[in-house]
Amino acid sequence: MTSSESVDAYRAVRLEYNVLERLEVRQLLPPDSRIADMRLDIVLQRRDRSELIVLEFSGVRNLRFAQSETSVHEMVLEITSIAERQWENLNYAVTDQDDGVSFLCDRVTFRRQ
Repeated sequence: MTSSESVDAYRAVRLEYNVLERLEVRQLLPPDSRIADMRLDIVLQRRDRSELIVLEFSGVRNLRFAQSETSVHEMVLEITSIAERQWENLNYAVTDQDDGVSFLCDRVTFRRQ
């Protein structure tokens, strides 16, 4: 599935899967490179906790977090293509509806778990 298809798949279910289960940041340093690849995985579940989806973002830059004021953090992401800006290795801008997280990234992967 391409990044564009992954974004479309997420948009189709984003209001159903909006409870944040896990948010994980990883920094990967390829053996043949001195440039790290920051990755962000967001796992969202249905409110009834019956299913999960995973969004994997690669090439993350400008990552910002803000603390939620509620005990159950709901996250509905807006993923916007910025490819037309032709910024090096940045194709998407991502924000959540409550400005709890925002970042830019190169690639998006969606899967059901």
